[in-house]
Amino acid sequence: MNPVITFEQFNYIYCHSHRNLVGKILRKLSDLIIYLFNGNSFELQLVHFLKRILNNMEKSDSRVKYFYYLLCIKRFNANYIKHLADNKMYKAVEEKERWARFISNYSESKYEIESAQDYLYLLGKYGLADEVGNSNSFKINQQKANKSENSFYIYGPNSDNEPNRKYEDSTIVLFKDINFDTSHFKDSMMLLNWVYYDTKIKRDQEKRKMLLNKYGKIFVSSMYPIDDSDFPLSIMPNSSTLGGASGLGRALFNIIKVYGRCRCIIEGFDFYLKEETFANYYPTLTRKDNQINEKKVLIGIAQHDAVYNFLFVKEMLNHINVFESFEFLEYANMPIDQYIKKLMNRRNFRPLYY
Repeated sequence: MNPVITFEQFNYIYCHSHRNLVGKILRKLSDLIIYLFNGNSFELQLVHFLKRILNNMEKSDSRVKYFYYLLCIKRFNANYIKHLADNKMYKAVEEKERWARFISNYSESKYEIESAQDYLYLLGKYGLADEVGNSNSFKINQQKANKSENSFYIYGPNSDNEPNRKYEDSTIVLFKDINFDTSHFKDSMMLLNWVYYDTKIKRDQEKRKMLLNKYGKIFVSSMYPIDDSDFPLSIMPNSSTLGGASGLGRALFNIIKVYGRCRCIIEGFDFYLKEETFANYYPTLTRKDNQINEKKVLIGIAQHDAVYNFLFVKEMLNHINVFESFEFLEYANMPIDQYIKKLMNRRNFRPLYY
């Protein structure tokens, strides 16, 4: 069985000039070819044929280039998922490196190229690629960063304890509405992901009113443009089909960009290494009838890319002052090789492919 993981939520960035009917047909057709032919000789010959056409054109046809691009990135993705399913994380990372270099050479989107360069930068810096690339995304204005006296208590989806009142002089940062009293904290901030916002909040007027009354600031972390003055977009790091920062990485990026270097207490994040992915208090869409759908969890891990997220958070920690957060730091301070080993021992990715 060949994996079919859609990237429609990413395509609007790349497809700013391919959002017409032809672009939609090319996306659907490329999905169908990858699904039906699964890397066999027809798919390979088609890709080689398109590449020859592009090489022989004095000025390449954007639609031909886009179709070639789609087939290639979806083949990279299918190979990546297969390596994960076979418990070969280093092979998966190598596939992602090739994928990132392909995007740098063939994408028509400046944004996506920058995202690929960010990806290569982190792989190189932490020893998973031979070269350390260039990245503007991780160049933090240190002059600004040294001025902030703000304190944030980032409370994640998998804590063993209720929010600790010891940190009530801080702004508590959450990712979903939780059934705990947070009113005693100095302030509160919520960073919703787009899927949860669109599914549970956008059209529910009662829930919108409740959230706006309960929390001081609410943002949506999204690559989509959102026309909602009550729920504005957070400042987002670059993301693409390669992967993108998830909850904690997005929160840290947003905090650093807005407030500079500040004190952060981080709790309830384990980089998918605990047996239970989400604590019972956390209202995840992967839970149904009080049971977590592990395959949905695995799809999310694969799409965001656990290794990239781990490295992204490590990079963000260079620009904040982490206070206490002892359990979190046990995870975050792991060498990347140790993290990969523990992740592959904890998670069985076979359901993504087999």
